[in-house]
Amino acid sequence: MLPISKIQEGDIFQQKYPFELLMWLVLEVEKEVVKVQAFDLKGEYVGRPKWLKNTNSLFSEDNLIMREDGTFLYK
Repeated sequence: MLPISKIQEGDIFQQKYPFELLMWLVLEVEKEVVKVQAFDLKGEYVGRPKWLKNTNSLFSEDNLIMREDGTFLYK
């Protein structure tokens, strides 16, 4: 898991199979929680934003695909 200090607003995370069809945009970062919005490969939002603890498996170095500055990190 990434420490909360390394998660930034605008970062995009994507889990591996079987969840690779959704990406997660970081909207807000609080002390121990992160507000994210899911969107699909077409760029359309899926559901409502939700708060997740930064210990969620989504927030790992391997799942981080784009930084808030537009740096593409996909592996």
